Amino acid sequence: MSVGRAEKCLKAMTEFYVRVFGEKWRTLLKDMEAPKSYCALVNNMVEEGMDAVKRLEAISAVPIHLKYLHQNSANFSFIEQENTNSLMCFKSKFGEFQHPSNHLDCNGKMAYFLMDLSSLIPVLALDIKPSDFVLDMCASPGGKTLAIAMQLSHNGQLVSNEFNYKRRKRLYKVLDDYLPKAKLNLIKVTSLNGTSLSSAEPNTFNKVLVDAPCSSDRHLIHENFRYSGWSLRKSREFAELQKKLLISAINSVQVGGTIVYSTCSLSPIENDGVVDSAMAELHSTKVETVNFVSGLKIDEFCTSDTTKHGLLVIPSKAKNWGPMYTCKLLRVS
Repeated sequence: MSVGRAEKCLKAMTEFYVRVFGEKWRTLLKDMEAPKSYCALVNNMVEEGMDAVKRLEAISAVPIHLKYLHQNSANFSFIEQENTNSLMCFKSKFGEFQHPSNHLDCNGKMAYFLMDLSSLIPVLALDIKPSDFVLDMCASPGGKTLAIAMQLSHNGQLVSNEFNYKRRKRLYKVLDDYLPKAKLNLIKVTSLNGTSLSSAEPNTFNKVLVDAPCSSDRHLIHENFRYSGWSLRKSREFAELQKKLLISAINSVQVGGTIVYSTCSLSPIENDGVVDSAMAELHSTKVETVNFVSGLKIDEFCTSDTTKHGLLVIPSKAKNWGPMYTCKLLRVS
């Protein structure tokens, strides 16, 4: 994309987000232009992952234990249930982590996965139980699928769906690089169009993650809009696709089941707006939004704002994660 077109995209983005964030956008844009930070999600499915913990601690990496706490209905305090799973990751104090390929176990499996810390929030919001039957509807590149698999026992099942062929190849590689055979047996990779997946799998899963394709503001900025532009029209086009994916996810989950919808966009059109439009189009199916934010306890690690339906992690100089929007829904009929 030419310099002129890149400037045009940034101008359109700025005009839109000034209306959303006001003067905060100027600072937010600078923070989004900064290099992204990555945490190391420890692969607890292989022995090398546990050895990696010691090595990461030795280089003064900061451990972070992420878990979802449940509210005690008696006194409204937050408690850790006996079957609560946690995800262990590290953030670096000095520079970046070595590539995971430098830390392999005897079977060639990698010890940790590098990802944005805020990308684990949708997984935490799912509140995975060991025997859950989970759908990851838009699963590539695979970090969230790995985090889900880490929390499942041999009684659990995970369907990792990816419609795009090239992205599905990348997903297969990640699964092969990280998962031991016992875990691979729990996962089925499918190639269905997510917008019609509920026709093939209606009322099937008890938990569904929709990490939807989006305008990916920060990625576009880092690429200087080289491969894709930004416009209000494109954001609205993404929102239409996202709405179809979310409605399909809702119809593929069992009554009483959980749907988590997420994007890495700042756009309210693609975030709360999609939730509003999806709920408005549902007829015989009823869903409710779930307040999951208080149970996360992530303020120490992320800068975030609560929104009408969920949580938006916003990059900042001190806490360089995101953007990541997350909304949790419960199917009630």
